[in-house]
Order: sequence, then structure tokens, then C-alpha cells
Amino acid sequence: MPRKLISNNYLAKTWNYRGLNTFWRPERSTVNDIPEVAPSQFVPDKVFQFGRRRIQDVKNQLSGATALHFFTDDYRLSGLWTEPKKSIRSLYHFPAVFAPDFTLSFEFPEPVNRWNHYRKMWLSAWWRSQELEVIPVANWLGPRSYHWCFEGMPRDSVVAISANEVSDPSEFSIFFQGFKEMERVLQPKAVLMIGGKKQLSELRKAIITPIFYFAAH
Repeated sequence: MPRKLISNNYLAKTWNYRGLNTFWRPERSTVNDIPEVAPSQFVPDKVFQFGRRRIQDVKNQLSGATALHFFTDDYRLSGLWTEPKKSIRSLYHFPAVFAPDFTLSFEFPEPVNRWNHYRKMWLSAWWRSQELEVIPVANWLGPRSYHWCFEGMPRDSVVAISANEVSDPSEFSIFFQGFKEMERVLQPKAVLMIGGKKQLSELRKAIITPIFYFAAH
């Protein structure tokens, strides 16, 4: 049977029980309880990769339009989820941050991929509630993921993607078809593309949406 959370004291003690982050519920969610994220119109002039260097060491060198992105190894992102109230402090040094890019993989069971999508959307919505500008991030795994991988994401927004792992024709085919589906579903105002410079010219031949390219590092 479902466990009854019957007391505020119990909830307070278990707010982060096993990393579920039940201490906060978003104002807007989909019918599947995926948090909905507001659109962003922020286009940075530079990007900074989370975990590359300590933010405290470089905060005085950042331009006024530098956005923080999370296209990096998942182990670097674990603290964002397990300690959300602590990890958010350093993010305020940036005028905008990308949504955290927890990995989607063909090697993962589908519930794991959906869980990573949920975590991305939850953190994005919570950061917005804490007055951070959050640029939505899109990711996909081919047609089998299209019915859930864009859930909760806004339309008519600037959207970020990573093409850093796209290296061969089969990977590009999956990436390109997913890009077209993302464009159809979300109708983004612009796309911020991190990495994948070799794929940029092919994309621009067939894509209507403006693409702003940034190197991965």
C-alpha cells in the first residue's frame, strides 16, 4: 500500500528521501507530473562549462552575458540533484544557466531515461522559482522517445542542445531527425548548439530555426 505522509514533521525529516526532492512541487506540471518550464529568450554571447573550473575562481572574469551549461559527465552533476539548496548558490553568478543535461542513453532502461528527463525538468522549474533565468535543454533518443522527451518543455523559447557526441552518419541521422521533431513540437525561437561544429553546416541547410554555435569547452 502507498505510505501515508501524515505529519509535517515526517515530511521535514524526509524532504530529500533517497534523492527524491519532494520538498517542492512545481506550480505547473503535465498530466504525467512532469514539471513545466517557462520559456526563455536569453541568448548568451559566451558559455561556461560547469565543472571545468571553480566558479568562485573565475566569477570576476565572466562577461555580463555568459551562460552556464551542464553538458559534461553526469557525476559532476550529482550534487545539483542531491543538494539542490546548497548547489544553487554558485549559479547566481551567471545571468542565465542551461537546464542540467542528465544523460539519455540507448543503453539505459527506459525508466532510467525518463527519470533523468524528470530530474532535468524538476531542477529547471525549481531554479526558475528561485529567480534564475533557465534556458531549456532538449535531448532525445530517436522516435521511441518522442512522446516523453519534450514533455514539460516550453514552446516559442530559446532552446539549447548538445551535438558533442555526434560523430558518425548513423548518430547524425538520429540527431537530425530528433532535431526536426523538436523543431516541430517546440517551435523554438532559436537554438543554442554546444559542440558538433562538423554537423553545423548540414543542419543549417535544412533547418529554419536560427542556430547559435558555441564550442563545448
